[in-house]
Amino acid sequence: MRWSNWNGDVDMVLGNANDAPVGFFRRTLPGIPTSCLCRRGHMGKGHEFDYSELAQFTSLRINATDNANVADAFDGLDLIQPPSNRTLKVPDIHTAALLLQQTDAVLVVPVTTAKCLIERYELDSLALSGKLPEYKVGLIWHERGHRDEVHTGARNILSSFIANEPSGEGRHAVSS
Repeated sequence: MRWSNWNGDVDMVLGNANDAPVGFFRRTLPGIPTSCLCRRGHMGKGHEFDYSELAQFTSLRINATDNANVADAFDGLDLIQPPSNRTLKVPDIHTAALLLQQTDAVLVVPVTTAKCLIERYELDSLALSGKLPEYKVGLIWHERGHRDEVHTGARNILSSFIANEPSGEGRHAVSS
């Protein structure tokens, strides 16, 4: 998410960034649960996999922009499978969804993103046992809005929404 002012300057960004650039502030937010997406009819459907077993499938990853301060979308798969010929970086989420429809690749995304993609692209999710990594997210805002009441309110609402997402066993479940 990106919030810009009338001049087109960025005021606030919600996403995965390692650090805030000069002139910006950053707040680390609680991790967001993830889900593993695949195509309908995927060879892994009907089986429950341990997260570490995902390494047998090609992993799609959303590539970072050309901004060196923004990290690739974190899916945790590099913990079990270093980037290799089994990893394909794509420029955006829509390209990833189209590739999922046509291959047996997998994509780990936040559960809210997974729900949208399942509906829009008629995808499915794989049943996974064990703990999936959480999506790392931060809120970054420009110093000009640091003391502004509207900006402060928007930051607090976003932070509160993410912090109060339901937890527990069903937190990682995505129905299709």
